Amino acid sequence: MDRSVGRRIVVGKEVRVTHESADDVYLEGAARLCPGQQIELIFGSGAASSSSHRIACVVSWEIFELGKNGPKYRGICRWQ
Repeated sequence: MDRSVGRRIVVGKEVRVTHESADDVYLEGAARLCPGQQIELIFGSGAASSSSHRIACVVSWEIFELGKNGPKYRGICRWQ
């Protein structure tokens, strides 16, 4: 992982992809992220041999639902 990347996020565990384009990815989940933060999105099982990853920058991130299991967030990240 690049030293500038602040956090690894496992897709399917911490967040889910709601839309993806060549430039952006829209996410929802329990992970609390901060705009401007660099993240590494891990796709697949998480094992190095069977997963892939991409670096993204959080553009926007907000609470969209409060529930008994805590807040759920959603936002947009730009592929790097």
